[in-house]
Formats: sequence, structure tokens, C-alpha cells
Amino acid sequence: MSAVRRLTMKNFSRILISAVIMALAAVCFVFADEIPSSDMSAEGFSNNSRVLDSSRTTWATAYGSNCVYVKSDSGVDAVYVEFDRLPPDGWTVTDDDNGTTVQCGLYTFLHDYADLKELFGYSPKNISIVFAEGSVVADVYAYSGWIPGDVQKWQPYLEKADIVLLTTHSDDEQLFFAGIMPYYAIERKLDFQVVYFIQHYNGINGQGQDHVRPHEQLDGLWTVGITHYPYISGFPDCYAESKNRQTALKNIQTVFARVGYSYDDFLEYTVSIIRRFKPQVLISHDLNGEYGHGAHVLNADTCTRAVEISGDPSEFPESAQAYGTWTVKKLYLHLYDQESIVMDWDTPYESMDGYTPFEMTQQGWMCHKSQHYAWFYRWILGTTSSPIEKASQISTYSPCKYGLYFRTVGPDIYKNDMFENLVSYAQQEELLKAAAASLSSEAKAREEELSAKLKEEETQKKAAAEADLARLAEEEEHESDVRKKTIIGCAAGSVFILVLVKLLDKKKKTRKKRF
Repeated sequence: MSAVRRLTMKNFSRILISAVIMALAAVCFVFADEIPSSDMSAEGFSNNSRVLDSSRTTWATAYGSNCVYVKSDSGVDAVYVEFDRLPPDGWTVTDDDNGTTVQCGLYTFLHDYADLKELFGYSPKNISIVFAEGSVVADVYAYSGWIPGDVQKWQPYLEKADIVLLTTHSDDEQLFFAGIMPYYAIERKLDFQVVYFIQHYNGINGQGQDHVRPHEQLDGLWTVGITHYPYISGFPDCYAESKNRQTALKNIQTVFARVGYSYDDFLEYTVSIIRRFKPQVLISHDLNGEYGHGAHVLNADTCTRAVEISGDPSEFPESAQAYGTWTVKKLYLHLYDQESIVMDWDTPYESMDGYTPFEMTQQGWMCHKSQHYAWFYRWILGTTSSPIEKASQISTYSPCKYGLYFRTVGPDIYKNDMFENLVSYAQQEELLKAAAASLSSEAKAREEELSAKLKEEETQKKAAAEADLARLAEEEEHESDVRKKTIIGCAAGSVFILVLVKLLDKKKKTRKKRF
């Protein structure tokens, strides 16, 4: 079968599957309901209508006395808020029928979900949503019934991560690290924390504001199976590029210095990330910054230094005091040519509905629409006449090639798994529980054995005591018999003597009469 034929069949299958999914979604929509904006109203914002227009390109600032009202005869099951900026504080939802209020937004996520059915214990029919003053809100959605899969229910940062991917920009994680997130987060079910070297709330070199990329960032992560909210630095996105690594590193530091940041600021950040999330595996960029991006170079360079000092409490003592020290077991760098490995991102998995990790990442990158103008589009997707369908098709900056820059465990033998020689935190916990259960079982067995032994000893002591009592009773009975026989003997002797005396006395009297 020709390659064109295979491609046609594959596309047909996907179209068919997509049609079935859409049909099922249409059926589910009968039972699911996004509460219409006609049943919602907003007041106390800089522009009330923008809060309910279902458009991220518009937003409004909350005043001190703001409120979004929602009513639903079937009850409001959930509320989903998309902020334009990270909110200064959480938000509340009040059941207007009884005055009960619940606190939401404890983690101040950009996309925040509240399960009201869980928080209240029921689904209130009339609610009031109040935001902290200064919150910049893009959209508010309310749901009754089934919740769509694209509603993001973010979990807080991991306390301990099996893997930390320290990516530089929003979309690098879907490009140069293609395949990593869906494979290890979905298929391997490892605790995966994504960390960003810079933030996109501001424009390039800290100029202006970006209202698009922060949303694309979360959409893309959610699409590839990341459920723990990403950790994002406060550093702006600065730009410098050079094919020479040292030049790129020097130039990007110069640009960052203009907005108030030094190399040590970035090194301290990387060290704090290692200490905070305690990753077993840390993954970062190519030392040459892939295509020479200075921020990529700076990211990789600080990682190589951070892994050497993060276990030393005298280095950046503030984070050491806050999180303790930590040394990663492995640091992988993209395209590094020492202790190299080649990852397979082109095997389909049931956990991904038959997609490959690379295909999942392609879907994730499609969320980054603001970047589709760049050469990255063709790099990861190809063209209509020459589509990229496998990670192995990409030779330049291959997303499959990594090198083990630093390790505290044995070398990779199979050269195809970043988690080789390691045991996940979840498995470690299970092993500890099993060991504790085994110790408990052994302790119980020892306790039962000791109890049985003590019981046996008690039985033996009781038997010995009873035997002693029996012996004493027998001896006493024997002595009693001896006493009885002695008494009887004495009595018999006394009677004999008495009879003998009488006989002798009688005989004496008889003799007297004769004479």
C-alpha cells in the first residue's frame, strides 16, 4: 500500500472517529448545559458586558462592589472563570436563597474552576459571584449537568515531582520537548510538573501586555494531559539570538540587565525550583539554545550549575531554609551528545485514544495560534503536500534526542527512557506502605507466636501445679493412712496390754484362793 494510501486511510479513520465524538457530544449536550448569558448578569465592572461575552479578547476590571448573578432552575453545578491577569486574591460564591457563602480561587489560577455541588453539598439555583477588587476578568461561565472536557480543572503545584520540565517559553514545551508530556504524564502516569523560565503577561523585553499567550499556554498543557498548574516565573520574555553559544549567553544577559535582572537571579530561580519540587528528573533545553535563542541558552546553562549546588545549604540559603536542599538524580538536556538517548514518540497508546505522544503534542501546539505565523508551524506540522506525522521525521532540533548531562544513579542501559533506574514517588509510597504492612504482619505474627508460647508455658505451669497438688494430696493421704494405722496399732496394743494385765491379775487371784 502506498504512503499516500496509508495517509488517506489514516485521515479517514480520524475523521470518522471525530464524527462519532461530535455526535456523542451533541447527544451529551442534551443532558449538559452551559447556562446561557441571558440567565446571568454582571455589575460593578469597568465594562459589565465583557464579563459575559465568551471572548478572551475582551476583559473588565472588578470594582470594590462587583457581582455576577446566575440563576438556574435545575441548579448551578459549577462555575468556570477565565481571568485576563492573575487575580490578586480568591473569589466567593453565595447561595442567594439561604445566604451560604463558599470560598473559591484558593490558588489564584488564571483559569479557575469551582465545583459548587461539592462545595455546597448541593446545586444552588441562584448565586452571586464576587471577585477581589482589581481582578481582571475575561469570561465567566456557569454549568448545570455535564461539564465539557475542555473546562480546565487545575490541581495545585506538586509537592514532589517525578519529572520537572523547565521550558523557557509558552510553546517550547510543545515544540522542542514534543512527546515528553503526554508520554510521561498520561501513559506512564508520573507526577509531572511544568515550570516556565519566563512569563508572557508582558510583551517582549517587558514592553506592553500580552493577553493571548497565557491562555494558549494553559490550553496547550491541558490538551496533552498536564493537570497540575504550571509554575511560572516573574521574568519577562527577553530576546537575543546567536548561533554562537557564548555570544547568545552574553547578549541575553545584557538584555535582561536592562530590565533589572542578573545571571544570579536566574540561577537562584533554578535552584529554588529544584529544591521546591524535588524532581527525580530535570529536563531543559539544548546548551546552544536550539536555534540559538539566548533565553534557551540561559535556561540550560543555569540548570547545569544549579544541579551542582542545589544540595548545598550555603548556596542561596533562603530557598534552602524554605524547602530544604535537594539534588536531582538526572538532568537531561535536549540534543546533548554525551550519554545520549533517543526517545520513541511515535508509538500509539490506548491511554491516548490511539494517538502517539507526538500526535498528542501536535494537538497541544495547535492551541498556540498566536505563534502559527512562525517557522515552527512547518517544523512540527509540515505542509499540505509534505505533512509531519512522526517525530522521527524531524531531523533538525529533533524532539527525540537528549543527553544525560548529570546523574547520581547508574548510566542508562536501554537508552530510551528518561526514567530508567528510578522508582516513581507513588511507587515509593506503595513500597513503604507494603513494607509497613509487612512489618506489621511480622510483628503480629511474632505477637501471636509469643502469645502462644506464653499460653503454652501457662498451661505447662498449670499442669505442673496440678501435678504438685495431686502429689501433695497423695502424700497427705499416705501420711493420713500411716497415722490411722499407727493410731489403730497403738489402740490395739493398749487393748492387748489391758487384757493381758486383767488376765495376769485374774491368775494371781486364783493362786491366792488355792493357798
